[in-house]
Amino acid sequence: MKNSQITGKTLKMMLKVVAVALVAVILSGMLFACVKDEGGDTEASVAAGSSITASLPETTRKPAATLKPTGSVETGKTASGAATATISTEVVQVRDTVEAADATDADNQPLGEDETEGTDMVAEKEIFDLKGATINMAVYSANQASRPFWSSGYSAECDMLGTRMDYVEEKYNFKFSLNQEKAQKTNLILNAIAGTYWNDITFILGSWLMECDKLLTPLESYIDLTTPNANINRCIDFVTWNGHYYGVPWQNKVNWDDYILYNRAILQREGLPDIIQLQSDGNWTWEALLDISIKATKDINSDGITDQWGLTLDTTSTYTAFTQRFIASNFGSIITKENDLYRYSLNDPNSINALQFISNLHNVYKSAILNASSTKYKLGQSAMAAVKMANVRTNKSSYPDTSAYALFPKGPNADRHVNFSVTVGGWACGIPLVVNDKIGKEKIARVIYDLCALYDPTFPDYLDDVDVMSYLPTLFSEEDLKTVILEKNITINHGIMSDIYCYISSGLSKTIFTATDSVFKTIVNGNTAAATVIDSRKDIVEATIQDTLTKYNK
Repeated sequence: MKNSQITGKTLKMMLKVVAVALVAVILSGMLFACVKDEGGDTEASVAAGSSITASLPETTRKPAATLKPTGSVETGKTASGAATATISTEVVQVRDTVEAADATDADNQPLGEDETEGTDMVAEKEIFDLKGATINMAVYSANQASRPFWSSGYSAECDMLGTRMDYVEEKYNFKFSLNQEKAQKTNLILNAIAGTYWNDITFILGSWLMECDKLLTPLESYIDLTTPNANINRCIDFVTWNGHYYGVPWQNKVNWDDYILYNRAILQREGLPDIIQLQSDGNWTWEALLDISIKATKDINSDGITDQWGLTLDTTSTYTAFTQRFIASNFGSIITKENDLYRYSLNDPNSINALQFISNLHNVYKSAILNASSTKYKLGQSAMAAVKMANVRTNKSSYPDTSAYALFPKGPNADRHVNFSVTVGGWACGIPLVVNDKIGKEKIARVIYDLCALYDPTFPDYLDDVDVMSYLPTLFSEEDLKTVILEKNITINHGIMSDIYCYISSGLSKTIFTATDSVFKTIVNGNTAAATVIDSRKDIVEATIQDTLTKYNK
């Protein structure tokens, strides 16, 4: 199949696979809860920079109004004109006949059914009339500021948000003004400090919160985002800081960040196992990656120069993102927060092992190029590459048709795959400190809820599995959905991991990654033992952490 299209027939095949995941979601317990770390001793939260439970809180999905009982899949138009695929109600009927995809791996298993009940505080409020007022919303890009973009088919999530814009405008009788703000965070900070009006709503990222938590309006006074019936998406914890909710996420971000893209044709030619199959069987580990990397590395024409590499970094990725993701795959971290104290944790064994493994791939086995990005994978000169999926999409035709996505392999100190977000979740909507007082924060908060609750099945144009559907334009074949569904189940069962480093990277990136004498470059470029280098930088990193915390008044 060509990588530039997914046919209607193939889409039906994909959606059958999606149905399996949907069963897992329907049956899953979906409470916001803390998860235990590897040792089971401490509970982790987003502020701790470790595993974050970001479970979808809707306990029972209702059939969407547009679903057909015939078991067919059809393409229709949403309220904003965007083409969407609707999944039939046969999904709920496969509960007793279809096992979770690749059930041999515990990561694919859904949680037990959640018996907790709750009421949706927002839904009980009466509808108000804003009498044609304008609500100003700060967005980041020119595309986001263009209303047609939200019905362009860029992703199912974007199209859904576009239909919800139409929906809330009609429901509350107002109009959005979408305002591009390239210096969005800076303008948020400056106007908050000055006490001046800027916008009524702003797109925010979780990574802003260490700096901006006191510059946004906590939402819990106006809307209850904690009950299972809140219908908000699983990344809510990324925009939660010190017990306050500062935004409602509309972009699910099951990941869309970093994956291992591999060329099936190369693996088949070299007699190597298919990685998705290894992943499905629970055998996609560092050892498996090393084995494939070594065996795929070849001097094809015997001129003493490597012509085919095992693993490289694609131009869509960076060694910083790859390294963070690899550390997380072994349940490691760069910085953690324990008992309100921020700690340098790169010197923990799990993190040391990850950096040493990266160095060994690069220096000892010479089967990978991990200190710079290249086009080798696109040119068919690398069996595997670390990629950022969202960026692959923009130039997908330049990649081999036989490509497939896999998660990062499990490290020896990890008993499962993880979903790690370098970007600390996707976009969410928050409220600045100063808004149009003729509208007020309570009404704006309720607009935000209705706008962003993409998982509310009572919405007329609700699209079930909107997060998985958003992946379709980026996938190379229906087999890729196995990876997407696996990751979604990991998110539901275990939450999403991030790292405090992601919140304060601007102050630490040189020391950890980018400077010539940084931790990463000294280990990989200098082929120096990871433990030695990491320990030698401890005082510098901890001093930088404290300087950053002081700057942010933490």
